Amino acid sequence: MTNSPIEILDENELSRYLKNYNSGLSESTAHVPIHAIDGPIASTPLAISIESTDAQTIIAAPGVASRIRITFLKLFCLTGNNFTITMKSGSTTIGYCGGMSDVVNYIHPLCLAPNEAFVLQSDISDVIEGQVCYWTETIDNL
Repeated sequence: MTNSPIEILDENELSRYLKNYNSGLSESTAHVPIHAIDGPIASTPLAISIESTDAQTIIAAPGVASRIRITFLKLFCLTGNNFTITMKSGSTTIGYCGGMSDVVNYIHPLCLAPNEAFVLQSDISDVIEGQVCYWTETIDNL
């Protein structure tokens, strides 16, 4: 869907918007980049199953001028062992999660770099399953 009226702001864009808004500029005069969401407005759920310590691509790179936004991540170890998952945007580490289970809801969706896959890598070889919810958006001025 292009030319969507929905504005998707990451943390930096939101702080610039609020600064403009709070300084007396109206919403119509404040500069806010508008990005289009490709696909449904609701995020897409995707099952996850990891069984090794190898880095695994969970969501493929979306293509030039697009990026992935993660809204929800749930992981749990079927054997009950503690684990640590390294989250990556392509090959760049962007965070960690773990324990025996972990659930993360992102109020501001986790923003991956343009045209990079969402990759997870476990520190144990036990079966880890879960779900990720995401959307892909096009990026202006790339």
